[in-house]
Amino acid sequence: VTKDGVAFEDPQLNGQLLSWFIDDENICKESMYIEFDALVTNEGEDYNLLVVTSEYCNPEVDKVYANDTVYIDAIDADGNQGSIRGIKFNDSNSNGIKDCDEDILEDWTIELYRYVDSDWILQETMETTSSGYEFDELSAGEYKVREETKQNWINITAEKVIVSIDGEIETIDFGNKYVEPDDNELSIKKLVKLPGDSVYQNDGVHVDYTDDDWVNFKIIVQGTGTFDSVTVEDSLPPELISHDDLIWHLESEEVSWSETIYFNAEIINDFKGNITNTATITGTYNCDQVITDSDEAWVDIDRDEPEEILTVEKLVKPDCEECSYQESISFDISDEVDFVTYKVNVHIDDLNGTFNEPIEDLSIRDNLPQLSGLQYNDSFIKNEDGSFFEEYTIDVTEDYIYWNFTSYVMPGTNFTLEYCANVIGCGDFENQVNLTARYYDSPCCWRDLYANASAHVEVICGPGIDVTKEASLDGITWKSDSVTSFVDDTVWFRLTVENTGYEVLEGVNVLDYLPDFLVFDEMIDDGDASYVNTSCENYTYDLRWFFTEIDIGETIEIVFTTTVIDVGVDDNHVVAYDCPDEGEESVGDDDRVEICVEEGLHVEKQVYDDTTENWTENISILPGEIIQWKVTLSFYSSNTSQIMHHIMINDTLPEELTYVNDSAEFIRKNGSSFDMNPSIDGNLLTWNLNEEFLLNEEWLTLTFETKLDSDAETGLLENNVDITGRVCNGTYYVGTDSATVFVTEIQNVAPEILDRSPENGATEVDIDAVLEVTVDDAEDDELTVTFYNASDDSVIEEISNIDPQKTVDTMWENLEYNTTYEWYVTVSDDNQTNTSAVWNFTTIDEPTNQAPDEPTNPSPADNAQGVIVNPTLSVHVSDPDGDELDVTFYDASTDQQIGSDQCTSDCTASTTWSGLVKDTSY
Repeated sequence: VTKDGVAFEDPQLNGQLLSWFIDDENICKESMYIEFDALVTNEGEDYNLLVVTSEYCNPEVDKVYANDTVYIDAIDADGNQGSIRGIKFNDSNSNGIKDCDEDILEDWTIELYRYVDSDWILQETMETTSSGYEFDELSAGEYKVREETKQNWINITAEKVIVSIDGEIETIDFGNKYVEPDDNELSIKKLVKLPGDSVYQNDGVHVDYTDDDWVNFKIIVQGTGTFDSVTVEDSLPPELISHDDLIWHLESEEVSWSETIYFNAEIINDFKGNITNTATITGTYNCDQVITDSDEAWVDIDRDEPEEILTVEKLVKPDCEECSYQESISFDISDEVDFVTYKVNVHIDDLNGTFNEPIEDLSIRDNLPQLSGLQYNDSFIKNEDGSFFEEYTIDVTEDYIYWNFTSYVMPGTNFTLEYCANVIGCGDFENQVNLTARYYDSPCCWRDLYANASAHVEVICGPGIDVTKEASLDGITWKSDSVTSFVDDTVWFRLTVENTGYEVLEGVNVLDYLPDFLVFDEMIDDGDASYVNTSCENYTYDLRWFFTEIDIGETIEIVFTTTVIDVGVDDNHVVAYDCPDEGEESVGDDDRVEICVEEGLHVEKQVYDDTTENWTENISILPGEIIQWKVTLSFYSSNTSQIMHHIMINDTLPEELTYVNDSAEFIRKNGSSFDMNPSIDGNLLTWNLNEEFLLNEEWLTLTFETKLDSDAETGLLENNVDITGRVCNGTYYVGTDSATVFVTEIQNVAPEILDRSPENGATEVDIDAVLEVTVDDAEDDELTVTFYNASDDSVIEEISNIDPQKTVDTMWENLEYNTTYEWYVTVSDDNQTNTSAVWNFTTIDEPTNQAPDEPTNPSPADNAQGVIVNPTLSVHVSDPDGDELDVTFYDASTDQQIGSDQCTSDCTASTTWSGLVKDTSY
């Protein structure tokens, strides 16, 4: 913030620390402000802003510091919040600026008003302190701040100020001057604004071709003392016309008073230039004493419409190669247009070479309806020569996309912005792009540039419904075209109903029409229908489901089964439609699947599953197991008198299977049965039923057993059956089917770890720890146990050839006292390895060492006589802990070492003392 020509440098950022510096030793202001924005990134957290300042008010004094902290409670605020703050000071020199030697005024009342419903409403009052005043947490709006003037004080600055707040921090300082009761003073302040503005300007205003033909003036006058007369006069220049009388006569007997005067002036249409308007106040007292004061405000008028420098064109097209760009496009949501592409062509005119000022702060803003219909995807900017322009940033919000240029652009430039928007909804979207920029019109001022254009996209949406029908013979594999079946088969049907439109479907009926040879069997899933009718003898349809409503994008699935009762070929037809309000069209859809029920010989091969106790088409078995097979043959004919005879069954076994003798049994439809072993040729089993026949709609089943080789390898084995037969007219029928078995390996069971020692978490374990585990194996395999140090996975010991249900141990030696160790083991057989959990234990505390015992039994004895000059010195030594001892011998007269010896506790240590002198005591 600049204050009297002195500015803080740009802040230095170090992590979360911001610092400012002023390189000027002549600053002597008591109040300066730094204003900056900080983004609250998480709701509900407290933020700490710490300000540390250093001030040199006098170069000869030491540096001083001050700090303050504000705690910010981050809430989910409704809109931007701002604040108004400032100080109240004694403006003794009447210059409107707080100088170093001027005092802060405390305990003065400041009032805050807000403009609501065409009236100013008092919001809050506060008393000023040494820090001034502050109104915070102000939502967006127009506010008026007013100071209350005390007796014998006059306003140097405005008594009240109107500001608009939208998240900003506004600083408004109030300067007042004390006047002795006998001192008569007058002051006048002239302000001006445009009709559309809310704030009066102290200096002047610019009027261009977009503004009205009027300006608004405001005069603030203040006085101290009693006057005989006070006159205020405004002398408008001829370029401004006022319809008001511009002379005001004021009367005041108060010691301190103030008045505010408002008037308007009309601008002469053809005038261009800068004009100054002066207001003067004149007061007389004591008959011949006169006081005057004046102030002025200027109006700069340039009503010529500028030449068009910045122009823009906006076009759009759907996502197709052959489509061209248009100002407006329209398509139906069912056309499956995934995205649209916008093209924004921008031209900056050089006015035939007469304009060459750099265009700065160029910004492109597009109001894309991101939440309702069109969602921004990607963009690029190309220069006129086709190269990519990259000196810009992109900011995407819920309402707008901004492309902000980070470098200037010269006149005569053309470029194109292209961007994609995904189609996510329906509607009529008028999409406008706005360009703003500015250039410096030397030597006057900055001039703003504007341009806009729009493109139109209409996405048409309506109700829609889609229904699909599928059939299956097992409820697993589904077909949407046709299914071939036989009499007595179960045929599954699946209906899928989807709301493909952009409206909720109400009153949806789903009707299903079955062929004559199908009858309804069971409802597997009714899709949570509001109403289901499966008894429809009196209706043209066979099944009906009713849904009160189906939401947009919702899919409903209906599954049911039918039984085949006769041969034939026909479609199974489903219809779905809604019941709209009166005057609206219904939407519907239908689908079909063909059901073909063949006549002739129907063969089905199955295998018995012991685990589920059901006949199925495939199972898993182990080598050496017995397998049960079932073959069912049925005969159907449209000629009910036909009879099938000369029936032959050929069953081809895999090489790994062997027929179990006397296991074959035939059962007729009437419940009678007979046994018959097949003729066997290698792996081919043949039953020749020359004396058996099948009437129309009769069946015959064959069951038999096989054994899987004990050494059979893992894999899939398929058992095929082929059956032939003929009818009296000579027609031969052939039926085939197969079932499979999957041979699996006998699973090896991993060995077990049954017990261990020490227990997990054990304490007081010796530093030579014994680790042991008990292991077992279900197959009685020999085992290998490996002990590990868990800290680095190093092997303590590996032990092999261990029988199951045995305990094995190892010694973990030389551990540290009072230390926790972790260990684990692995146990393996020839096939699998089992790893234990990680266990831990803590070793014992280190024992307390005791000092050795005092040496005894010295030799030579104390005070011995006649000792040789090279004697052997010895003592008996011992230690309570039984430690090995280091024994050192000293000359007691000089404390010098004679020699040393080592021995285990309870031993004799000795050394030789050489070089002694005869007849001398030692």
